[in-house]
Amino acid sequence: MYTPEFRKQLVERYKNNLATDKEVEVFLQLLEQGVLDEEFNSQFDWIEENIENELHEEPSPKRSESVYIRKFIFSAAALLLLVFSAVIYFVYTKSSAKPETPVIVNNGRLGNDVQPGGNKATLTLGNGTVIVLDSMKNGLLADQEAATILKVADGQLAYDAVDNTTGVMQYNILTTPNGGQYKINLPDGSRVFLNASSSIRFPVSFRGNVRKVEITGEAWFEVAKNASMPFIVVVDKKTEIEVLGTQFNVNAYANENAVVTTLVEGSIKIMQGSAEKKLQPGQQAVVDKEGDIRLVSDVDTESATAWVNGMFVFDNTPVESIMRQVERWYNVTTIYKGKIETGFTARISRNVPFSKLMELLEKTGEVRFSVNENTITVSP
Repeated sequence: MYTPEFRKQLVERYKNNLATDKEVEVFLQLLEQGVLDEEFNSQFDWIEENIENELHEEPSPKRSESVYIRKFIFSAAALLLLVFSAVIYFVYTKSSAKPETPVIVNNGRLGNDVQPGGNKATLTLGNGTVIVLDSMKNGLLADQEAATILKVADGQLAYDAVDNTTGVMQYNILTTPNGGQYKINLPDGSRVFLNASSSIRFPVSFRGNVRKVEITGEAWFEVAKNASMPFIVVVDKKTEIEVLGTQFNVNAYANENAVVTTLVEGSIKIMQGSAEKKLQPGQQAVVDKEGDIRLVSDVDTESATAWVNGMFVFDNTPVESIMRQVERWYNVTTIYKGKIETGFTARISRNVPFSKLMELLEKTGEVRFSVNENTITVSP
């Protein structure tokens, strides 16, 4: 009934905390039935190894006991996933050093800890009505002249557009706060995923010969193909990204040094004033504060889009850059005391509590943190 590709994707989505309630239900059912044995082993060998070490002192089990132990292993692994979310792989490096061997740490949660962000956003309708989405149940949210708005799942909106070429063009704005993220299916079928402290302004139905949206902050796009109606993303009202159908990420936070667009699939064109550059998959366009466009080839697209998969990925990253991401996702404020020259390389789940992330960084001996409510002081 379920293909190997489906099972593989199901385990990946569950591991990265992206599974819907229905997918979690199917995952646990298949896990109990033993259908996911092959996929589960390939993803979580370390869990089985750890549990088998605990069982090693027992006498060699019979076949029936072996089956029981195997089910116990999978059940324990599933419980660890539900409670602890993911395993963190951490390594650090100085600016001129190679990464050290990763340290593997289980994610714990402390009662007084600062917890990670989640699915939080507001939707502003064309008439000014503001809907707090995280407090709304799934189902119909609004019925506008040109589209029906549905909350189809926790953290996801969908627009069901109707043919309407008359009347005034209506625009909606989806906004995430610090500590928030949200997905939306636009009227044309394109999908957008907003990171924390971001927004997208879009028409409730696309008309004419172009599909145009405006964003702030960071967003991941999967654009529905329509060669006769190009898709244009306007960033900060000055930089434009023209798309036919593709997957790409735009990082345009005001407190970053540049607008960075990373192309994963397809082809896009970056336009800034009279200048323009065309990107191929694996390239980045960096638009600095002066408006100059620079192309970077052979970029690590996984790192640039890691947040989409529920991860932080750092590659010799300065602590200031790390903390800007931390501030947006954990909704905290940072104070610096002293200069830290060390770069940090890490692959860390975004679902870990703040304290665990900080503990891992402190293991390098290169940085220290003190916490006073939601204010973090960083020192060498």
